[in-house]
Amino acid sequence: MASQDVNGPEQLAPSTGSRPAPCFREGDSVTNNSGTRCGLIGDEPPRWVAASRLDSGELLAGHWSYAVAWDGQMGFTINYAEDLLRHADAKTDQGEVG
Repeated sequence: MASQDVNGPEQLAPSTGSRPAPCFREGDSVTNNSGTRCGLIGDEPPRWVAASRLDSGELLAGHWSYAVAWDGQMGFTINYAEDLLRHADAKTDQGEVG
């Protein structure tokens, strides 16, 4: 009989529903939350980061992570969590970038 880890991903998720759809796809123009950097979502597929629990007991929800090539970075990409990014067009429409 297999033992169950009480801190396993199935125990961390608030429900067993499916993952949310990714908000971004390859080539999307994005900014960071403050609108001070602009870049593009790279050609790497989005990666799902499973929910986890910190040593403090705080639950971190699962989220999508994206490779972002920031302007001026010569093709170098860095992975960012979805909640740290915004669609560049939305920021431009609001007059926050430009």
